[in-house]
Amino acid sequence: MSESLVSLFKDVYSVSENFRDLKFRKAMQALEKEVLDVQEENTKLRAENTKLNNHLNARAEMKPFGPHNYFYKNGQTDGPYCPTCWQRDEKQVLLPASAKYAAGT
Repeated sequence: MSESLVSLFKDVYSVSENFRDLKFRKAMQALEKEVLDVQEENTKLRAENTKLNNHLNARAEMKPFGPHNYFYKNGQTDGPYCPTCWQRDEKQVLLPASAKYAAGT
């Protein structure tokens, strides 16, 4: 809801205070409360939408690649990311860099 609409409700409410009609004033208070509740819900939904979009973007970026099907972001070699962590929990956990040992890599 836009800020101009909120300011309009506040202006109407302040004008309504000059009226002596108690029923009208109570209706205006209830309307103001509803507007604030809708604004709060809208803020929460926007935050959830942003979180969901970030999650969907991460899913689109992660692709399996190579002989072991490790996950990389957009085919880059800045990983690999743990395939178990990604497939089970969709967590992006970088695997440690491989090191050469006498028994192998």
